[in-house]
Formats: sequence, structure tokens, C-alpha cells
Amino acid sequence: MSAHGKKSLWLMNADRERAAGLVQEDSTAKSASIAPLFTLYFQAWELAQADGVLLERLEHAAEALALSRAIAALVEEAVGGSASLRWAVKVSEAEHLVMVVRDALTDREEGCL
Repeated sequence: MSAHGKKSLWLMNADRERAAGLVQEDSTAKSASIAPLFTLYFQAWELAQADGVLLERLEHAAEALALSRAIAALVEEAVGGSASLRWAVKVSEAEHLVMVVRDALTDREEGCL
């Protein structure tokens, strides 16, 4: 804990590396409640990119998108600045992944007809 009574909340990304700069705020219930969202986001992101059934990948990509939007809103409210911008980028990446997987699923279905 710093001299100002603040504690950094360093989260781990999917590779168990410190996800520096994602969130830094007072040690409050709000910071504790956002941590599970990060975990769920990284799990959904990995599953959406993994080899597997396209429909399952689409479901995980949509889940990652919803979580990234929720996290972006919470980060903007809590700290704003560059952390907010980073999560805006993650939202954009998740939107793109949803489109790519959806398009692949559509192409596969059209090829089967």
C-alpha cells in the first residue's frame, strides 16, 4: 500500500503474466468486484480463439465482447485515461472476432447447402 492509501490492482492475463496498467484504483469493493470479470473475459477470449466448433467459438466471442464492454464501462468510471482507451481497443478486438467467427460460420453453412 502506498503512502496515499492506494493499492494497485494488478491482474493476471491468460498467460499468468501481470496485466500491467489495466486498473489502478483505491482498494475498494469496486476493485474486488471487477477482478472476476477480467478472469472471465480472458477465459472467453482464449476459448473464442481456440480450435473447435465455430458455433461454440461464436458463443465465447460474444461472451468476451459483452464482458469487454462491461469492463470498459467500469474502467472508464473508475480511472478513465489510458486504461479506458486500452479497454476500448479490447472491445473493438472482440467485436472484430465476433464478426470473423460469424462470417466463417455463415460461409461454412452456405457451402453445405
